[in-house]
Amino acid sequence: HVHQGQAIHMVNKVIRKPSDFNGTKMRIPTRTGAWVLEAMGAAPVSMPVPGLPQALSKKVVDGALIPWEIIPPLKLQDMTKYQIEGENMTRFGTTTFQVSMNEGTWDNLPGDIQDAFMQASNKAWVREVGEVWHRTDIGGIGVATKAGNEHITLSAAETAEFKKVLEPVVDRWVKEVSGAGIDGNSLVSKARELVAKYSK
Repeated sequence: HVHQGQAIHMVNKVIRKPSDFNGTKMRIPTRTGAWVLEAMGAAPVSMPVPGLPQALSKKVVDGALIPWEIIPPLKLQDMTKYQIEGENMTRFGTTTFQVSMNEGTWDNLPGDIQDAFMQASNKAWVREVGEVWHRTDIGGIGVATKAGNEHITLSAAETAEFKKVLEPVVDRWVKEVSGAGIDGNSLVSKARELVAKYSK
């Protein structure tokens, strides 16, 4: 499953088009997050989440790609002025999470325990996790706007410009995984199909 997605948090610069990132330093969440920022002209800066508040307050970075949910625990509303997302809650990347177990350990579990795990991690559980993340994300942006920050939602045209600039990032990922024998194009197509289906 995935969280609500990477939104843009900026200390003092409004971002409305990819070129607005030129010359900025941005905290990145992942390696592909670095590709996203490079495609838009930003300098990606890798750091763990707990280091972000100090990096923002000392202007080590100008902003970050991170979900709204992290605003309250890190008090990002005190260090940023602008929270930005695309049309219809479009975000600029996400992080995939999985709950997994070593296959040998799984095989050694009694059948009733395996059944309990499967029942506790079915589609209903995945939906519940998604709903919790959504509520937490909405709460996070609420904290920022209550503190006086500006929540900017890009127009359809502005969002489309970001998507166009970021399409080569998708191509780069497809090329990389194809080298490992993975059909990246099929995975991207299926992911987009499911996002469209479940975003309604």
